[in-house]
Amino acid sequence: MPLTLPLQNMSVEDKIQLMESLWNDLCGRADRPLTPDWHGEVLASREALVLAGEGEFIDWESAKARISDDLK
Repeated sequence: MPLTLPLQNMSVEDKIQLMESLWNDLCGRADRPLTPDWHGEVLASREALVLAGEGEFIDWESAKARISDDLK
């Protein structure tokens, strides 16, 4: 199904909301995995950095705010 969106007319906030809506829809589909195996490898590597005192976790709301600020 071809789909055309007015991306050039959408604000960054609208685009992020659209992405979140798409992601929420995808998460509701349990028939196939959403992420490739390498995602788990990256997460394990980052967790090892945290455990070694060389990294840190931030909560999702803070991460989204940081990304939003970077896009401005």
